[in-house]
Amino acid sequence: MFGKSPKLPAGFIKYFGLTDWWLTTFTVEEREKIVSTFQPLGLSPDSLIMGDITHASGTAAGLLSALSGWFRKRENKSIAFRIIEKAEELAPQAGVLERHFLYQAKIQTYYPFRDEDDFALRRAIEACEQQIKRCLSCA
Repeated sequence: MFGKSPKLPAGFIKYFGLTDWWLTTFTVEEREKIVSTFQPLGLSPDSLIMGDITHASGTAAGLLSALSGWFRKRENKSIAFRIIEKAEELAPQAGVLERHFLYQAKIQTYYPFRDEDDFALRRAIEACEQQIKRCLSCA
């Protein structure tokens, strides 16, 4: 509808302070696809944008790196790329284990498209280097 503002999300998007990113990064259709695709075990199907979340055991980076895994098919790679980029931006707030999973998700997101997207191999290698650096700093 013309002139109507989008409904502000609740759920994990609101809890982690991702509302502006959510509304400006994805189209209405993409947001609907993300919500309908993300079906983690033990959570309500619309937990990304519905419900009053008062506590979470992880960080926004952890949520987003897990979310990216649902969008690794060729037709959804643009969504996955944007999710990983935001997760990486938030990585400094994440713990060691969440960063480990973030870098793994980044590798799994970009490497399959190394022959299609000129930036994908570079980002996958960067994620491997980040993963190694993270492991060396924990030893």
